[in-house]
Amino acid sequence: EHEEIEKLRAENKELKAQKQYDSERIELLNSFIKHVNDNGYIDFQGYKNDVDLMRKMANYSEGTNVNVEKN
Repeated sequence: EHEEIEKLRAENKELKAQKQYDSERIELLNSFIKHVNDNGYIDFQGYKNDVDLMRKMANYSEGTNVNVEKN
């Protein structure tokens, strides 16, 4: 029984980490979509001026798992 509880705790920890990772990816994509929608197209000059968004998008990974290595 104790082993089962420890296993569930470990799974819960992994799920929380995955949820956090997914939430960060969703937030980044929402920022990018808002940028595109606000400008009606990708405003590359504005995009280049938003260094934080540009850096985050450059580091965006196609992976869907928290264990995927980030650039």
